[in-house]
Amino acid sequence: MSQTSIEIDKDRPVYNITIDTIQAVSDLMFAPWVKELKLEWLEVETGRVLARLRRQPKLCHFSPGRPDFADRSSMSGQVLMAAVDTVFSMAIATGESVSKGTISQNNNFVSAANTASLLLEAKIQKWGRVTLGDTRVIDEETGRLVCHAMSTFAMNPPEKKSK
Repeated sequence: MSQTSIEIDKDRPVYNITIDTIQAVSDLMFAPWVKELKLEWLEVETGRVLARLRRQPKLCHFSPGRPDFADRSSMSGQVLMAAVDTVFSMAIATGESVSKGTISQNNNFVSAANTASLLLEAKIQKWGRVTLGDTRVIDEETGRLVCHAMSTFAMNPPEKKSK
């Protein structure tokens, strides 16, 4: 995992990111509270990003009357939705055009996120003015599916290459 410190031009659109530029792009693009997720960028290729989300007490929730959640061992759904949107945004940024933003995100929670760490794999399924893809959230220890999300993003047309 290579994460070097690279200067990103704040006046130019961000696309075609790589494993070497993803951390700098993430630092530039996302709000401070998103950075508190402390996502670890593991793999980057065109149309695909793999990241790790480690459990932190501040990311977990408490449900009164639910003994299975009384110890704050499960990461909250809000955290998972934010992490999914963030990782999918980075998968979009591996392409040839710039995102205008999220149109929709549908999350299907399959099991509790009560593990030490999760892997999030975002894959673009269709590029275009409206780009579609999915993100799988997996328990890193057991390989169990925790959440499956489908995302839709609006895109700017690709920049024209100068001749």
